[in-house]
Amino acid sequence: KGGVSKPPVNQPPKEAPEVTMGGTGTSKKERRTKNRFAALADDDMAEEEDSGPSQGTGFAVIVMNNPAILEAVQGAAVAAARWQDPKTIKNAIAVLRSIAVRFMTGSETHHNIRDACSASLEAPRWCEPVPRACLQPLVALCQNPPQPPLTGGALATMIGKPFDDFFTPVKVQGRWTLSPFAETVSTALQPMIRGLAKVFTHVCKRSQVTADVVQHISRFAVLMEACQLLSALKSTTQGHVYELIVTQLDPGLDDKLKRLAIRTFVGKAVDPDPEL
Repeated sequence: KGGVSKPPVNQPPKEAPEVTMGGTGTSKKERRTKNRFAALADDDMAEEEDSGPSQGTGFAVIVMNNPAILEAVQGAAVAAARWQDPKTIKNAIAVLRSIAVRFMTGSETHHNIRDACSASLEAPRWCEPVPRACLQPLVALCQNPPQPPLTGGALATMIGKPFDDFFTPVKVQGRWTLSPFAETVSTALQPMIRGLAKVFTHVCKRSQVTADVVQHISRFAVLMEACQLLSALKSTTQGHVYELIVTQLDPGLDDKLKRLAIRTFVGKAVDPDPEL
């Protein structure tokens, strides 16, 4: 009665919602889910060749060791690649790359395809899911990338420009280089294309025939399917794809030149002509 009311207790400020490419806020739960998905892509875009196995712990290994979860993550990666957010697209492509390497190494977790895996008698069977599960979504993404977000005013600078820059070739010291999107696709395709070429070499060696992609590609149906998918890219024919595979099969070329051949192929097939 007539007592003095207590002063209001200071409350911690509410956390402002994160603004996404669509301009809407996201909850803590949604951000945690996104961060967990991004964890799958951690270190998967590294360029090391023939690296050893990872430590076998963590969220990514749990996913990779469960076929049902792996299939669900593959579907989530395909869906996430359609988001109007460069970082999410990059992470989704990295996950597809990781899944492809997982398949092609026979259930091992590596950054790339080791020679011991490509030489295995089981390697052709291990590679069978790769075109449908990993390569086809990448090709579809290159053929029809996400549309730029509808923005105006200040949002055009904050959101629209980073999205446009992600798909635009970069001019460095007077020379055009790959767009960040094409660079990401190239990095994802490196282990797939090079790994399939290595397996094809061993298939031909066991059959005691030369590794001629034109004459003997039918001996490795997975490589034939992959070439058909890649030939559907912009300004690309089956002849262009065969030339790329021949480059990967050339024992006289070092790894740097083989990687460069894939980057050049992707740049022509994915990036718009910077001079137009």
